[in-house]
Amino acid sequence: MAGSGLFSRLKQCAERYGELEAALEDPELHSSPGRMQAVLREMGALREKAETYERWASLEDRRAKAEVMIAEESDADLVDLAREELDEVLGELEVMVDEVKRQVADDDPHRGRNVILEIR
Repeated sequence: MAGSGLFSRLKQCAERYGELEAALEDPELHSSPGRMQAVLREMGALREKAETYERWASLEDRRAKAEVMIAEESDADLVDLAREELDEVLGELEVMVDEVKRQVADDDPHRGRNVILEIR
């Protein structure tokens, strides 16, 4: 699939988001407000990418199941339904590639920080 590198970047973000969620369960983190704030800020930055990755993984799973059904099913009606499902999923994946490109291109670690601009 075109853009598989983009989705691997999303997967990294989703994995990091999961690590941060697990870190929130650590009582030691809650005793350090500075660290807690940093973890929550990073989670906020990764949330949209993690949710997009989960949606993409779900669509890929649906695509694989539809392809298997098309290949193995003998009932023509079920094959037609699987083809419709496959067409729908492929369309959603195509749209999602553009969204992922925007998210990955907009991946600035300094986003949301204060900026001082001096004009002379």
